[in-house]
Amino acid sequence: MNRRIVYLLSGLAAVFVIAGIVSMAIAWTKVKKWQPVAARVGSNEVIRFQTRKGTMHRGEIELMFLLKDMRYRIPVSLPNAFPTFEGARDDMRRYGLGTTQTILYNSEDPNDILLDIDPQRFLIVPAVTMGAGVVLLVICIFLFMRMARRVCPRCAATVMRAQCFCHDCGFPLPIRVDTFRQVI
Repeated sequence: MNRRIVYLLSGLAAVFVIAGIVSMAIAWTKVKKWQPVAARVGSNEVIRFQTRKGTMHRGEIELMFLLKDMRYRIPVSLPNAFPTFEGARDDMRRYGLGTTQTILYNSEDPNDILLDIDPQRFLIVPAVTMGAGVVLLVICIFLFMRMARRVCPRCAATVMRAQCFCHDCGFPLPIRVDTFRQVI
């Protein structure tokens, strides 16, 4: 393998690792903005709406929570839509009137909430990016170690630097001249 390609792959691996670290730091600041709070379901209903597929049904709830002596009432449309009323009603069973749900609110804007979402989801893409960089870096180290060995051009057996012939196939190895002597 050509050394330039391995150097290019090493640079690419370094970019992936650095991008993963930077995006992990950015994502960590986003995760710190979201704080858990207990909210009570104030109302729940199934609404009907029209789409290209026809009539669909979706659950809507209103969450109420107290934060720093302020009462918040936030309406939330559930993400899943169903073609039947019964399907939407079954999806809403976990959001009964008066039940307590743990939600995440944005500490900068308490009206911005996340329902049923793990805050660690912000860290998945940076971790995958950094992991890809580390794997690529390990591959590059393996390639550099492999390129440092002397290999027989005919059978690919590893040979010592001082050998003139391959011990497996007997192929004469080229002699590498490092210094030139001047003959007068």
